Formats: sequence, structure tokens, C-alpha cells
Amino acid sequence: MPAEKRKHKRQRPRHPKKRQTSKTKQIVEAVESLDVAALRQFSLSEGGFGTAELRARCWPLLCRARSTDHIRDEDKELEDGERPRDADQVHLDVNRSLTHLLPTVVTEKQLLFYRDQLEDVLLRLFKRYPYLNYYQGFHDIASLLLLSLPSEGVPPMLESLTLFYLRDHLLPTLNGTEAQLNLIMPILARTTPKVHSLLKMSNGIDGPEYRPYFAISWILTWFTHDINDIRILTRLWDLFIAHGPVMVVYVCTSLIAAREKEIVGLAESDPDVDSAMLHHMLSKISLSTNWETIITNAWETYKSHPPSVLQVGKLLKSGVIHRFYDDIWRLPPGKSIPVSGHPEKLFQKEIRELERLGSSQRYWLGRVGKVLAASALVAAAGVAWYAYENVLILEMSF
Repeated sequence: MPAEKRKHKRQRPRHPKKRQTSKTKQIVEAVESLDVAALRQFSLSEGGFGTAELRARCWPLLCRARSTDHIRDEDKELEDGERPRDADQVHLDVNRSLTHLLPTVVTEKQLLFYRDQLEDVLLRLFKRYPYLNYYQGFHDIASLLLLSLPSEGVPPMLESLTLFYLRDHLLPTLNGTEAQLNLIMPILARTTPKVHSLLKMSNGIDGPEYRPYFAISWILTWFTHDINDIRILTRLWDLFIAHGPVMVVYVCTSLIAAREKEIVGLAESDPDVDSAMLHHMLSKISLSTNWETIITNAWETYKSHPPSVLQVGKLLKSGVIHRFYDDIWRLPPGKSIPVSGHPEKLFQKEIRELERLGSSQRYWLGRVGKVLAASALVAAAGVAWYAYENVLILEMSF
């Protein structure tokens, strides 16, 4: 064969399918060798873990989920226990759930079957951890797990995410959620100062401090309420599960920063632009969003401006973001999360920390109707947050 042809053959790009096969093989090898560091790197690569089958293996390992057998044994002991105090609200939310995630071809019988599974896994979780406070939108978190993983893998994953990723939102008040929300503006001040300035001034010189309440559903539900494609959701969750709940906040800021031209353009075209107008625009996630770019920018921003250098002074020391390294990251590969008493101690410690802060800052409403309380706060600023019943119809496509 002529040298020119041999050279051309060597330089020919590999077929995308072959590259994907190679990546899949490497991910499987990382799972089998318990190489969580490698898995964290794969979560940053294009497409993340790629398939439902791989996620079913990667997610539990990364979040140190317990075995299904341990949870099943505990649930048997609690079968005759007291009904969770939020059982009625769980039932109401489940009865209007899943239609936004399931394909339209699903029959009514199948839908009811999925809802029964969803309600069962939620009630069992709150029986196991009765001190946790359910919030509207939490059922969407469980729904995505139910439709993304084998049924036996859902309880361990939901348990780990609840205790060590989402605990801030399951407190008696919304203050833990607000502590995460408070990171957004300081990050924007460093990455897109023009956007930060426009948002800050949108309430007027003498107005209240601007808070990006449009992002509260993004944080509470890990975007499951606002994005209309389950492939995007699971791709984002690869990042969140691998690198911790702080990445939810950095994806929020990346989304806002990506719309800098729109925000500046709106302000230039209308000198009277206010927080209500900006909220209306930013609360709608663009269908043309390049999610791989959003993820890359979020990660780069996190590396350049981690919470430790933001000097916000409001990041809870007992919250999930601050404690993620100790509670999840530093655990030896293959070791499961500690659940005997440890999560409740963290929960109570976080409540005490918030109570101490309560004397010097506004203390939010109680646990009943937490998402609706957030909606009321936004309405007080002249903006109606998305009604929770107006759920987007999502297509399930793996």
C-alpha cells in the first residue's frame, strides 16, 4: 500500500460509536475497580455517564448508597409503625405526578402502578427518618429516580440523596434552601458583574436586597420541575451526584450568565426594567440551551470561585454543601453512608445553627407549604412564581 494511503488511513477519525464504546468500557472498569475519582471525571465529560444502565451502576457508588437488603430489612421492622405526618401531602402530590415524565403511550393502569411505587418509596423513607420534613417538589426528585433506575435501586439512592445532598431543604424552614440561594449573587458578581449590577439595581436604589427567587425551584427539585427533557435531567444529575449539591448552585449561575446579552439587551431597551420583568425572563429556561457548555462553565466557575473564597459568610457550616467532603467525598470507595444516628445529629445541628442565625437575619416561614411560601415571597416582589400544578409535559427518552 502506498505511504500516502497508509498515512491517510492512520489519520482517519475514529467513528463516534467506537469512541462511545471505549468510554463505556472505561466507565465499567472504573465502577468495577471502585475508582470514584475516574467516575467524577467522566461526569464532566460530554454526555456524562451516557445511559440508564451505566447510571444505575455509577450513581449508587458515587453517593455511597447502602445495599437494598439493609433498607428492606429496616422497612419490614417499620411496617406497623406510625404513618408519616406528611403522608396526606405526599398522597396529593403523587396523585398529580409522573404525567410530565412518562411517555404519552403509558396507559392509565401503568400510570397508577408507577404512582403506587412512588408513594410507597416516599412513605417508607419518611417512616425511616420521621424527623425529615417533606416539601412539595421532593416527589419529583423521587420520580426521576424511579424512572431512571431499577426499582430495587431507588430506595438506597433516594436515602443517600435525601440525607447528604438535599437535607438543607428538608428542615422545618426554608432557611437552609435560602443559604444555597444566597451563593448565586456573589458568584455572579465575580463572573458577570454587569448582570449582577442589573439584578441588584432592579429593585431600585432604596428597594430590598435582590434575591434570585426564580431559581428556587431549580435548587429544590434539581431542575426536575423546569426542564422538559429527561435526558438533560439525568445528564445534570451525573454532575450533581458526582461533585455534590454545590454544583446545582453553580449550574444556576451558569444558566444566568449564559443569558447576559438578553439581560443587558432588556435593560437597554427598557430603562424602567424591574425585578419582576427580569424574573419573568430568567425563570423560563431557554429551549436552545447548550447544556454541555453550561456544565463546563459551571465547573470552571466552581474551580475559580469556590464557596470558600466568596466571603458570603452565610454558608451553613452544618449544611450539605459545607459538609459534603466529610460526609461523602472522604469515605473509602465502596463504603456506604453511615445512617445510625449520624444523619439526625447533622439535621439537629443544622437547625440549631439556623436558630442562632435567626436573631440577626430574617427567619422564614414554617415547614407547612414550604414551596408555596417561596411563591408568596416572590409574589410580594410583584412576581408570580410558577404554579406547582402547571407541570410541563416531558418526554421520557433514554
